[in-house]
Amino acid sequence: MRPADSDSSALSSELEMPRGRVQSWDTGSNDDLREADGQEVPVLAGACWHDARFQNGTPVEIKSTMREHSEGQPGNFEVYKQYHEKLRRADGWYCFVVYRPHGRSGCTVLDDRMVRAGDLPLLRWHGGGDHRGTEQAKISISDIF
Repeated sequence: MRPADSDSSALSSELEMPRGRVQSWDTGSNDDLREADGQEVPVLAGACWHDARFQNGTPVEIKSTMREHSEGQPGNFEVYKQYHEKLRRADGWYCFVVYRPHGRSGCTVLDDRMVRAGDLPLLRWHGGGDHRGTEQAKISISDIF
């Protein structure tokens, strides 16, 4: 697990994610997730409320956003209350990723940061998470980076 004071670069070999499954970072844009040395990230069965785990079993939820949408609006991260509470109780982490899309199916990761679920800025819950059966909160990029 990352040290308590760490909030920098993520998606290292410390994370385990399912092999053979597109880990989409909420976008469907990274069909070929690999470590810097070209090796696939190790396998672990996922759960509906988190995307990966540290090697010690601590859950990690990956949230991503485009830096700027096509209409010029800045990106933001969506967090769902029910899953956030589970992640907090498990002393889990978020991996926040900001990317820029290119081509039809590619993206360039511009920045990423690990943040403990309990260390997020104050969240304002509201409706809109109906498809997940829970409330949601939106977090701006500047609140994380």
